Order: sequence, then C-alpha cells, then structure tokens
Amino acid sequence: MNKDSYKIRNGSKVAIIGGGPAGSFFALYLLHYVMEMGIRPEITIYQQRDFSSLGPKGCKGCAGILSTSLVRNLDELGLSIPEELIQSKIERYTIHSPYTSISISNPERGVVIDSIYRGGGPRISHYENPISFDGWLLTRAQTQGARVENQTVSCIYIENQASVEVAGKKLGYDLVVLASGVNTKPVPVVGLKYATPKIRSMAQDELCAGTAEVESRLGNMAHVFLIPHTGLIFGTLVPKGPFINVSVLSGGKHPVSVTDFLNYDIVRSVLPSQYEHTCGCRPRAVFGYGRNYYADRFVTVGDAATTRLYKDGIGSSLLTAREAARTIVYHGLSRTDFEYHYEPFCRAIHRDNRWGRLLFFINDKAKDSSAFLLAQHRLVGDEQHNMTGPQPYTKIIWGMFTGSYNYRSMVRMALRPASVAKLLSTFLQEVFRGLSHREHSPR
Repeated sequence: MNKDSYKIRNGSKVAIIGGGPAGSFFALYLLHYVMEMGIRPEITIYQQRDFSSLGPKGCKGCAGILSTSLVRNLDELGLSIPEELIQSKIERYTIHSPYTSISISNPERGVVIDSIYRGGGPRISHYENPISFDGWLLTRAQTQGARVENQTVSCIYIENQASVEVAGKKLGYDLVVLASGVNTKPVPVVGLKYATPKIRSMAQDELCAGTAEVESRLGNMAHVFLIPHTGLIFGTLVPKGPFINVSVLSGGKHPVSVTDFLNYDIVRSVLPSQYEHTCGCRPRAVFGYGRNYYADRFVTVGDAATTRLYKDGIGSSLLTAREAARTIVYHGLSRTDFEYHYEPFCRAIHRDNRWGRLLFFINDKAKDSSAFLLAQHRLVGDEQHNMTGPQPYTKIIWGMFTGSYNYRSMVRMALRPASVAKLLSTFLQEVFRGLSHREHSPR
C-alpha cells in the first residue's frame, strides 16, 4: 500500500474508543498538532459512561490526585482546571507508621496538588454543579471539534481497513484509537493479538464527615500509612471537601480491605470520630504494559497501553496520548511509524516502572524497621528546615506518593554516594540509640 495512505489528512476519519482522560487528551492533542499543518480530521469519541452520574456509574475508580506535571502540561493545550472542580488543595503529605510520622511539603515551593472527582461525586452526595474532571475534559474535546457518540463499541477489527462495530453495524475508519482502560469492559480486537497490561486490584471508599471535620482532622494534607508486618503496600487518606478518599493497595496472600485498614489504631487516630461510608469500589491498578498495542491504523493510549506504576494515571494518559498524536501527525499511522516513534516512549515508561518496583520493594521491607523509618524522619526533618538544599530524601518520598518525579531519577538520588553515606550513618545512629534504650530500660 502507498506510504502516503498512512498519513492523516483533511477529512480523515478517526474513532476514539473511550472518552476518559486518555481519549479526550488524544483528541485534544491530535487537533492541536494538525492545526499547525492546516489539517482537519473528523474525530468521533465513543463514550457510553455518563460522567455526571454519582458513584461507580460516573467514575472509573480513582483517588483523583492531579500531579504538578499534569497541571503544567495542561498549559500546552491552553487548559486551566476550573476552581469548582477542585475539591481540596494539598500542600503537604504526612507519612505515618507506629514508629514515627514524617510530614513533608512539596519540594517545589509554592506548588500545590489538587484533588478532584473523576465522575459526578460519591454515590451518596448532592453537588449542585458539575464536578467531574473527566466530563469537563470531554467537553473541552467537543468544544475543539470532536464529536461524541454515547454508544458502545462491541468490537474493533484490524483488517485491510480499521473498523468498529456499533449497534450491529461495521463502520470503517482511517484510524482507530483504543483509549478505554483496564477499569472498563474490554473491547475485543479482531485481527491482532492485543493483550491488556497486567493488573492488581485496589480497594477504595469515600467517607463523608463534613468539610469542617475533614479540615480539622486532615488539614491540607494527604496522609499515607505504612503498617509493619502486613501485606499493605500503602494506604492513603486524601481530603476532598466534605469527603475523605480512602485508597488501599496490598499484595501477598492476605489482601488488606478498606475495613481492615480503617480499623488500624494509627489510621483511627487521624480519622474523624464519626463518618459515613458513601461509596466503594475495587479498581484495577496497572503494573505491566500491553502486548501488540498498535498496528496499521490502530493504536492504544492510556493504561490500555501502559501507565506509571501505582501513581499519576491521569498524567500517564496525557503523556501517551500526546506521544501517539505526535507520531500520527508528524510521521504517520502505520505499524512501522508506531514501532519507531511511539513504542520507544511506552517502553521507557515500562523501564522506569522497574525502578519503581524496586523502590516499593525496598519501602515494603523498610516499613518493618523502626531504625530505618526514624533515620528517614531525621533526614527529611533536616531538609524541611533547610529548603534551599538538594532535598534528595524529601523528593524520593514525595515522588513515590505523588508521581511528581520519574522512578529512575529517585533511585539515582538514593544511590548518590553522599545520600547513601548519610542514610547509613543516620540509620546506624538509630540502631545504637535503640540498643542503648533497651539496655537502660527497666526490666
């Protein structure tokens, strides 16, 4: 087939399956890039979910934390998040364990992290105005020229011409983009051995305690809990106006449920005394990458392809959507174009996630050590009193729980000779202090 037939042109028909952040970002970036070339494709986004609906009907199961890098990237598209969508502005993170609590502020001074709702709000909520981040983003794509069809795509065909099946009809397209992630019903792809990324289940809930009580107990902080000798990888409490988002990720043979997590004494010490369970779900978290996720006239974006390990899923949707759109506009939409220009980007995310797995493995083992956590507390405390320094320990902890830095850079910070020497010295001091305390303790 002529190579020019794999180029985006005026009137090229593009189908995007999924109107969440990945699909909306792809439409917005495709329109952004083709505008520079004077091209106008016909973009159809197939989205069945009503983002204004309450509870799981409107939400795909997400803690709703927007990283600082995501907010910066929105500027490229001329987008600014409306204030009414922002539930809370998070200025600090506090990491709790039975041994100590470490409170850290953003290493990037003057920058806050926003918490939002992906859908219309918890199942039991009464917001008067639309608050859905996904709904707002989809509307922006519509405003720029994309058409939204509230219909279900039952199958994708990758044959001589890419096509989708909708309401029993087979519709041909010049490009089909799969942007529905692992938390939606999978769409069969015929003609390609596409496989979704590996997943791990999380547990989430929304607790209603009232704005005054949430602000009093949690403040402008997200709270992370490390519970020793459990399968808990991490659990978080995130303020969202009158609500508190609870997210629990665990591994091993005995997963930690939301109920188990909320019953830990250290968690109860932060929670309000009275609250109501208003929503709950078990979303899937991606910890691998897709297989055969592109072909001629077909590509996947968002967590249908890959995403950052455990963090910044919305930010990853933006990045993969942007890279796929850039590849299509400046190179083409053939399998070879995706192989040379899109796949290296996705593989880079996958490689970085390997470093992330190492960091979370170390974190999982270190949470059982009081000396290690006390050493971290001292080192981070010193950095918080001297914000002009490099702050490697603060950045590592902040990055692990917010997704603000890539994992490889955090490992590099941790393995610098000066960082290793300082951590080892402080750790040994805490070990000897603990031994001395035991010797002098009354028996």
